[in-house]
Amino acid sequence: MMARALVTLPDNLMEIVDSLKGTMGEGRSDIIRAIVTSWMSEKGYLRGDKNE
Repeated sequence: MMARALVTLPDNLMEIVDSLKGTMGEGRSDIIRAIVTSWMSEKGYLRGDKNE
């Protein structure tokens, strides 16, 4: 199951996201999903080490 979330980012962050097209994903949502998933994994949320 997947849920949708509306995210507002400053222009300078969107420029960074756009610069990652082709390396981290094909579209903005792919790239932002990869960034969030990577951060959550790094912080231990995906291993169950952190409380929800």
